[in-house]
Amino acid sequence: FNGQELELNYPQAPGITVRIYDHAGKINLREIGRPRMRALLEKKLGEDADDQIDELIAAWGDWVDLSDSTGIDGAERDYYESLDNPYIPRNGKLETVEEILHIRGFDEVFADVDLDAAFTLYTDDELINLNLATVEAMRLLPGLDDELIGEIIAFRQSNEFRGNGDVAQIVPAENMAELRPWLNS
Repeated sequence: FNGQELELNYPQAPGITVRIYDHAGKINLREIGRPRMRALLEKKLGEDADDQIDELIAAWGDWVDLSDSTGIDGAERDYYESLDNPYIPRNGKLETVEEILHIRGFDEVFADVDLDAAFTLYTDDELINLNLATVEAMRLLPGLDDELIGEIIAFRQSNEFRGNGDVAQIVPAENMAELRPWLNS
């Protein structure tokens, strides 16, 4: 369940890769709230993109809320029906990970992300188990960069994070302050 490529004992089509991930190591799109979504967007776009982030958060909020009322800077049915390939917004929790790409602006933000490896809908928790976290999910988490992700992966090869103290041995205090709210340990 760590995402490494598996070799199956029966023939498979060329180009097919089988991996198993524990969903506790992914970001849960069904449970994520606006503050956490904002933090992900700030990580992807930079803190200087406040106006764009505000619009994305408004569109996210309109997509997952139960009403057809458009919030300020949001997007509801009239917007989505005006597109070249029109569709109707969910007005509820996402039903697939890929659905995030249907929300106005999110297709551009997450175009370079392996959605199935980074996100899930199948846990009851919005926190992430760093012992199981996918590289794709960690790349989206505030406080982590590729160097720290490499150190986390190296630590996990022979150890287990038993609490935030273990994480803090790898992640500097300033980064840990951003990362801590995302961790379940």
